[in-house]
Amino acid sequence: MDSTRGIKSYDTRKYTIRRDNIGMVWRVLDHTIDMARGVSGRDDMRITLCRESDTTHFLREYIMNLFYLNSDKIIYNIDGKDIEMKHPICFGKVYDKWLVSRCGKVWSISRKRFISGTKSYVPTKKGKRLTDVKMKITTPIGFWEDGSGRPRQRNPGDKVEERNIRYHKVVIDTWKPLYDNPPEGIVWEEWKIVRDLPSVYNHITKTITIDHIDDDPTNNHLDNLRRVTSWDNNYSRKAKGI
Repeated sequence: MDSTRGIKSYDTRKYTIRRDNIGMVWRVLDHTIDMARGVSGRDDMRITLCRESDTTHFLREYIMNLFYLNSDKIIYNIDGKDIEMKHPICFGKVYDKWLVSRCGKVWSISRKRFISGTKSYVPTKKGKRLTDVKMKITTPIGFWEDGSGRPRQRNPGDKVEERNIRYHKVVIDTWKPLYDNPPEGIVWEEWKIVRDLPSVYNHITKTITIDHIDDDPTNNHLDNLRRVTSWDNNYSRKAKGI
């Protein structure tokens, strides 16, 4: 029996990984596990997101791709929890090489792992202070129409360019787009008017800052982020409680 027959015909818009459809999910998993057993010759199959063998890696990728096809939602199971993810909005454009969750996790589709990012620090009298976490976006040359990308120095012949983006900006711009979520201090009735004035909206987009409510730059959960002015986000004033 061909254990893969008909698997992709399931309507994933109805049968994503959810409790109310768990029966269908397990039937799909059963088919997939049979297929993986046939490939590996092993009976002890385990599905895990870390320290996986080649076989379980293949199995996980197959299952993830299965639920991704034709689905309106992308659901990953992380630490036993179903987490919805989206392709991120980076500087106003969809970046389809990553997935980002509300809880501040970014998954690289090509590298098949979560992105930790690079931490940035500023010197202080007592040593240094963490300011934010950045990630590097790799795109074809010309992807950024404003010319903000820079050619990759490591392999110039790749015809790709790189651009840094802050972790918190990826999360909030994807899950709470500025157009539909006014910055702190602006009432909705006024925002509905201002957001459709191109020069004003563009100015706000470039000058607004993102604040970590708990002052922890590594906590990029959506609920910990808000858009404020540079005045409201001033570290020295916040430290003094002003």
